[in-house]
Amino acid sequence: MTYSKNDQNKEKSDRNSDFPPKDCRKINLKHVNRTAFLQWPEWCEVFHVQLKLRNIDLERADFRKLRKINGSVELINTGYSRMPQTPCLSEIETNGSYPGVVILNNKRLRDIRGFINWERHFRIQGYSQFPVFISGNEQLDTVNMPSIIHHQFSPISCEKRLTPNYSIQYAEAMSLSFVLISLIISATVFLYPLSLGSANIYFVPGYHKS
Repeated sequence: MTYSKNDQNKEKSDRNSDFPPKDCRKINLKHVNRTAFLQWPEWCEVFHVQLKLRNIDLERADFRKLRKINGSVELINTGYSRMPQTPCLSEIETNGSYPGVVILNNKRLRDIRGFINWERHFRIQGYSQFPVFISGNEQLDTVNMPSIIHHQFSPISCEKRLTPNYSIQYAEAMSLSFVLISLIISATVFLYPLSLGSANIYFVPGYHKS
């Protein structure tokens, strides 16, 4: 019995699909040239525990095969302007006591769209009130991010940015000014009639006679 080339390729792909995914964790990562950065294994498909991107050599890391993280991802206190490209990543699952994604205090960070393909199904399971925690990233524009970014319990600095240079301090000051002005106007409208004295008019007999 003979097989065509397409049949052989299909059989080969079926055998490969039966293999378990290639797992990795922090203990499998090696240091890059005796530096503090860790080398990301290109073959890794499922990462376990907490993936701290600040420890990874992101300049050379290839995340094209990564499709699941059994833990969480965090990018904290780095100078990177964008998240790494992870085209196959479709699921992040924690134990429920920690956010699935934490992006904190990266002042130059402007773009996270390459990290996750929002156009297809993506699942983040983590702490129910903060499945995604984003804060302290002044340059980040989250206007086009999905609703999970703008969770009802998220801090103010997670809310939608109007421009990439959106200033949360300016927005809070404007909001406070609006509240104060509203209170002043309301108090004026309520107290002004009271300041005019009694509204009763008394006519003195014979006063208007010539």
